[in-house]
Amino acid sequence: MRLRTAASYNPVVSKRLKSSLVLLCLAIVLASCGSSEDDGGPQFVNDPRPTSTVSATATTAPTAPPTATAAATQSASRLLDTRSAPRFVYLTINDVLTSYDTANRVFTTLDVSEDMSVVDYAASPTGDRVGILAVRSNRLVVQFYGADGAALSDFILLSVPPVVQVQATPESATPVVLIPDRSDQMHIDWVPQGNAVIVSGPGVSQHVSMSGAVMPISRTGTSGDVVRAIWSPMDSQIAIQTRTQNGDQRVYMLDMGHDEATELDLFSDESGMVLSNLQWLPSGLGLVVVAGTLSDGVVMHGQLYVYRFADEEPTMLATSGQGGPNATITHAAVSPDGHSVVYAVMVNDAGGWYLHSLWVKSIKGGPAVEIPTTSAAPITSLQWSDEGVIWQQADGTLMVVGKSLEPRPLGTEPQATPVSTPQATPVNDTPVG
Repeated sequence: MRLRTAASYNPVVSKRLKSSLVLLCLAIVLASCGSSEDDGGPQFVNDPRPTSTVSATATTAPTAPPTATAAATQSASRLLDTRSAPRFVYLTINDVLTSYDTANRVFTTLDVSEDMSVVDYAASPTGDRVGILAVRSNRLVVQFYGADGAALSDFILLSVPPVVQVQATPESATPVVLIPDRSDQMHIDWVPQGNAVIVSGPGVSQHVSMSGAVMPISRTGTSGDVVRAIWSPMDSQIAIQTRTQNGDQRVYMLDMGHDEATELDLFSDESGMVLSNLQWLPSGLGLVVVAGTLSDGVVMHGQLYVYRFADEEPTMLATSGQGGPNATITHAAVSPDGHSVVYAVMVNDAGGWYLHSLWVKSIKGGPAVEIPTTSAAPITSLQWSDEGVIWQQADGTLMVVGKSLEPRPLGTEPQATPVSTPQATPVNDTPVG
């Protein structure tokens, strides 16, 4: 240890050293509180500006995504937007075909003849009329009705063999071949102009106008029985779904003005894929379909796909995985503006069906929003209206849900809610797809 002696100590130097140290500390403090070149003044502890000394040319960090709650709330309101949805919808209530006016919340029974057994029905693009496919005197017929319940046409007899022929009896001189009743496999769909329908099914593919004219639709180039034929909203093509004898399902496109259809390569790598809920995107630029596997005559593990013609392969939108190994997507309906799709997941338990959940999501993908349900009875119909999404269940449940995501019985007034002024959000009005 070295002791400082009187000879080595210089008071003048010591004083200067202390002064220098004080000035140095003061400079450091001022520098830490000072401003950068572009901030316009000193920053204090209560100044909200960032204190980072990162250069302005530094890379900006990515913005954090919105919270799930906020995104789900915004999605529900947009996903359940009912733009372009029809005012009138058609339902079977207690085995009676009924129209429902969403504007006045009024039900009207259609005056369908008692000797008609309804096979299928479909609302026109505007919803103000409905086409009915029925069996009458063992013949397939079509008849049109207005939303007021009155008939708009006479019975239109389809030019196909009788649905059922009487089997020959011992007294009959000439045996009569029994044709099995396949009417439950027939479908009716509208053309975009709303003045005619397509009737399709095994052995049937016909264009039926409201004036009564019946014309066949070419099936040249297709293989197997027709399952369903649906007309493009753009009035340029017909999508034809078929089933071959070995159970394979295919989709063909028939262009207007052409006599031969071409096969659409939907699921070329998936053998045994069974299709259901085939429908057009409202833009006419693609198709939506549920694809699954056949198990004991029932479509299982159905998954929801969108196939845009500009893409090489379908895009999966939703699975039935949340319902477990015995679940499948049974119903799906694209919104009239093409922005959203609503779908039902059902479970087959010991041969009986029950509803697992009901969902809506963007046709572009992203998270799905679950629609609350109060009954586990199986879904029997699912459709869009300008009041909201309407669904029926086998136990008689008939519900509607709108942007509030609060379902209520169809025909009842929505509950009043406090009026708020949310921040406006720009919305793309162009149909998706």
